[in-house]
Amino acid sequence: KTDATLRIAGFDLAPYLGYLPASLPVRLQAAVLDADLRLAFEQSPAPVVKLSGNLTARGARLATADAAPLLGFDTLSVQLDDVRPLERVARIQSVEMTGPRVDIRRSAQGRLNLDMGAGAAAGTQPIATTTQPAWNVSVQRLAVRDGVAAFDDQSTSPRATVTLAGVMLDVSAIQWPLVQPLQFSGSANVASRPPQASLTFAGSATAGAASATV
Repeated sequence: KTDATLRIAGFDLAPYLGYLPASLPVRLQAAVLDADLRLAFEQSPAPVVKLSGNLTARGARLATADAAPLLGFDTLSVQLDDVRPLERVARIQSVEMTGPRVDIRRSAQGRLNLDMGAGAAAGTQPIATTTQPAWNVSVQRLAVRDGVAAFDDQSTSPRATVTLAGVMLDVSAIQWPLVQPLQFSGSANVASRPPQASLTFAGSATAGAASATV
């Protein structure tokens, strides 16, 4: 039986980014990590590993393979209640993201930059896996604050650009697989070309259906 605590403050990933495979369709360009984690291990009689505590990433930036911006955020904080990787169970108290920005682009040929399928190496063989139970994940609360989502569509004439600014999103009762409806609400400012409009929404969703008031 073992208990351990791991604390990391201001761990800059920049010096280690060169170790990431060049074939990845998404490239991490920057991030700083903070962690305050508690690890409990027990063999009684089967091994049990429990992880809890807080994880925070700051100043993260991700780009596509051609170095175009894809996703960035000021902070991402995750509070873990009870994560048991050997049992494939994760109980998460909260996930909070501040200042995220996502850049979605569609080329003149109609391809989205979110389509990562072409980033895989040609002829790559699938990795053999053993049959394992699916992960059971629950998140009590997810919150997004002051987000920006920019969409640039080059397949239209004239070219279409739409930006959602000040994006706020709250989601509760997240459980995967979705055995009960999750509740969501949020707001944003729509700024394509003047004039600017405000948008609010709220609703619920399951794996097979969703309902929302906008």
